[in-house]
Amino acid sequence: MNRIIKENRIQIIDILRGFALSIIIFMNFESIMKIPFNEAGRDLYHVMNVLFKGKGYTLFSFLFGYGTFIFMENAYKKGLSPALCFFKRIVFLFVVGFLHRYLQAGEALTYYAVFGLFLLPSYKLDSKYIFCIATLFFVVSTIAAAQIFGSLGMIFCGFGISKMNFFSIYMNKKYSKQYLLILALFVVLSILGYFWIYKYIYIYHINYLSKAMFIGGILQSIAYTLLVILLYLHSSIFKRLLYEFAYLGRMSLTNYLMQTIMLFVLAYFYPGTTYLQGIHASIAVLFLQYVYSKFYLIKIDSVGPFEKIWRKFKYYDFKKLIGKTSF
Repeated sequence: MNRIIKENRIQIIDILRGFALSIIIFMNFESIMKIPFNEAGRDLYHVMNVLFKGKGYTLFSFLFGYGTFIFMENAYKKGLSPALCFFKRIVFLFVVGFLHRYLQAGEALTYYAVFGLFLLPSYKLDSKYIFCIATLFFVVSTIAAAQIFGSLGMIFCGFGISKMNFFSIYMNKKYSKQYLLILALFVVLSILGYFWIYKYIYIYHINYLSKAMFIGGILQSIAYTLLVILLYLHSSIFKRLLYEFAYLGRMSLTNYLMQTIMLFVLAYFYPGTTYLQGIHASIAVLFLQYVYSKFYLIKIDSVGPFEKIWRKFKYYDFKKLIGKTSF
């Protein structure tokens, strides 16, 4: 039997993780490979910007919050301290992220580790208070034009939705009409938002560009998520295709780190890469990661290499280590 389906997991979450990971590489390859901006590729750059910039990390922030509650709940069910286990989890994440930033200046793991500290006292809060906190962060982010608060808002939003057990309850065809209406709303808002950005803000109020792009990124991320959910629910063909993203998503930490390493190595041996070549390299890396992830999860183990180390670290009893080394 396929190892990937043995564990009790919410399939759509793994698919969304893999989908977000596939977006992130197209945001990061330019900085990792040190590709200079070329006026000749301006149109392609803008298309990639509209399609991908800010969307992957926005979705990943949501999924980080969603996964955090599941992790804390599982620790509680095992009779462990959710706060202590999660603290060890984010310490590991911070260390890995700190080392990773030497190859990827825009890496996000250290930020998620720090943001995770805000979730520690939220485990026992009611969902409505968690959503109030998320809304507060969104408002502050909009006023201050600070994306960091928006990311916190998405993390708390994911945490609250996970506490509601949303995907287990509402991943049902009978809610498709609601999903479709919300999707149409966010698609319209996204289109209007980008028209507003490029026809008004970009020309007359350039200082507000980052704020507008961030809001547009959130709207578009929600639209992407709803589109994935609808395709997953209503098309057996698309469901099978989307399931392939789950292989990437199950090994999201491993694949995220390996994306940086592989692109960095390519840039080292092939300097002077153009923007279009960077896109081709990113597609090739994604394909190799998909093949490797599928093979690894089916034939070798149900947990990725870095995920396995991460799991051992967060459940390890360090009191035993202290006892062994004490004099």
